[in-house]
Amino acid sequence: MEAVWLPYFRVTVETHRKGKTETVDALIGGHDSSFTIFDWSTTQPDPSNDRQPFDAAIDEAQAEHIARQGLVRFVMRSPGWGAKPTIGRTTSVTQIHYPFWVYYFERRRGTIDVKLLDALTGQHTGTKAKVAFLAAITAKPGPNSPAIHPIAPTPRDWAQQ
Repeated sequence: MEAVWLPYFRVTVETHRKGKTETVDALIGGHDSSFTIFDWSTTQPDPSNDRQPFDAAIDEAQAEHIARQGLVRFVMRSPGWGAKPTIGRTTSVTQIHYPFWVYYFERRRGTIDVKLLDALTGQHTGTKAKVAFLAAITAKPGPNSPAIHPIAPTPRDWAQQ
């Protein structure tokens, strides 16, 4: 088991409905471009991350575009005929690194699989987090990617560090 920090973009967008302005936070996967509406009131990743996070495969502009598209889809699919919120301006786009615990196991003889656990909430993750993790470890390493990317170091590698 090991801890990994996957890249995400926190995109904050204003919404307007019936004269009220609210903000909505969307979390966009840095590798899989997944869209999630996220409540930050109970969970805050540590901004002073001194670990070795993976680099994102998308940039802030792409993350903002994906977030706005996702919010439009979310609003249009919401039930009811009442007033739906309109999406306003983007107030911030911030790259964060969200922590996960990764458990490696042998599913069948010779086949390795992984399970992920949200390191902040302790809850099991769904398929989106697994897809993001697999995309991150198989992506071309960037300048900030971990030294173990994409192949784990051997004890000989540790002795040389």
